Amino acid sequence: MLRIAAASAGLLTVLETIVLHSLVRADPVSLAVAVGLFNAVLAVVVGRLSVAQVGFSGRRGLPSVPEPFPVLRDGLNRETAHQTADMLARLEGVRVVALADREEVLAVCGPGAEDQEARAAVVEAAAAARSAGRPQRRPTGTGLAVAYPLAHRREVLGALAMVLGSDCPAVEDVSRSAELFARFLAMQLELAYMDQQARLAAEAELRALRAQINPHFFFNTLNTVVSYLRDEPETARRILLRLADLFRMNMELQGQIIPFADEYQYIRDYLFIEQARFRDRLRVVYDVDPQVLKVGVPALSVQPIVENAVRHGIAPKNGPGTVEIRARLDLLTLRVHITVRDDGVGMPSQRVAELLRPRGTNGDRRTGRRGVGLANVAERLRRLYGDAYGLQIDSVPGRGTTVHLRLPLR
Repeated sequence: MLRIAAASAGLLTVLETIVLHSLVRADPVSLAVAVGLFNAVLAVVVGRLSVAQVGFSGRRGLPSVPEPFPVLRDGLNRETAHQTADMLARLEGVRVVALADREEVLAVCGPGAEDQEARAAVVEAAAAARSAGRPQRRPTGTGLAVAYPLAHRREVLGALAMVLGSDCPAVEDVSRSAELFARFLAMQLELAYMDQQARLAAEAELRALRAQINPHFFFNTLNTVVSYLRDEPETARRILLRLADLFRMNMELQGQIIPFADEYQYIRDYLFIEQARFRDRLRVVYDVDPQVLKVGVPALSVQPIVENAVRHGIAPKNGPGTVEIRARLDLLTLRVHITVRDDGVGMPSQRVAELLRPRGTNGDRRTGRRGVGLANVAERLRRLYGDAYGLQIDSVPGRGTTVHLRLPLR
């Protein structure tokens, strides 16, 4: 505030000096010094008063609203309720604060929390606001109890209640602030619930993707091993080891986000087996920035794209083909760019649209395994990062397909 006042005083000094010099025939330097001193004193006075006003209102108003937001991102439980209630109990004139969820009171905090009468009043007010779904206001032996439901979209998620002491300097101001705060808490709880549902859905998508990976090329790999056993037993042994590593990693995948190094190793094991199967018909090119290996990416987000490139791009092609995996780190935009390119049979534009169409719309069952895999990845990325990130597919029939994967740097 003082800096703003000082900057304003400087600009005002220049303007006043220009105007006054045309009216008063005085030395411009002396005039500028005099005007500057006057404006400087004025700026200090105004700045001091503004700071004092902010400090005064800060003592009587609510703390910064975003302060409890990170606490409630995991929902309302005893720990988060206690932290939030304890913060609100520091307001001047507030004796007790209670925070309840749909079923029970989770936290009671404040200087009067040990007072049985005040404690019973705040708990009763919270229960009443939660059951009625509307604000409650009732006098108590020590002051005034106010309670507000934590409601969002006509659903009551809990209640916030306070007992304001008789010495509260601004009962109405604190009551209105508490009501506003209850609305923010309800919105935050709704966001936490939506975030939890998104995580559960993403985990379900991942489990489905893991389940469909296992059987689809297992028997092809076994047939490949059998074909190598007689003439190249060492190659057969290496294929089995890679297959074991691949399945072990698939079984041990924990969580949604893994280092790209793990996903990259998974891809290399998979492509080693496919190269053994297709022999000279499949060539693989790796162009991966080592910095990307430490970046967190969604598990099984790149491998299905590589699998589609082999199965649906190179396998139907007459003659040999190439699959290229490229990964770059863009520090300017804080994004990771991963590209999977093949020079296979390609596909028409309407087919690309079908592949990225969310499942459950317009008869998506006819899109086949390829559509399920890419739609799965695209939907998971959207749930995790939003519409700004995801998949982009460029394909030309007879010339191949390129899939661009854009992820935030995390």
